[in-house]
Amino acid sequence: MKIFSLIVSVATFMVTFYFLVSDFPDITTFDGSIYLGLMIILLLICITGIIINKPVVAKARRKILAKKQSKLRLVKHQSYI
Repeated sequence: MKIFSLIVSVATFMVTFYFLVSDFPDITTFDGSIYLGLMIILLLICITGIIINKPVVAKARRKILAKKQSKLRLVKHQSYI
């Protein structure tokens, strides 16, 4: 579930950043300043989600590396026999 949350946070961040850059609002109007504020808040929420779920990726990476190393040790051990 945390990996799904991380994927959604990253995807939302990218889409929000794209819309912020491609359709930059007119800051001189009240509507434009509200739009900019909401986009910045959404970006900050996405960044928070990425920071919270980043340890999940690190744990998964460590598990994968540990499995690879254990397989290598097993293969080396079998080649000596």
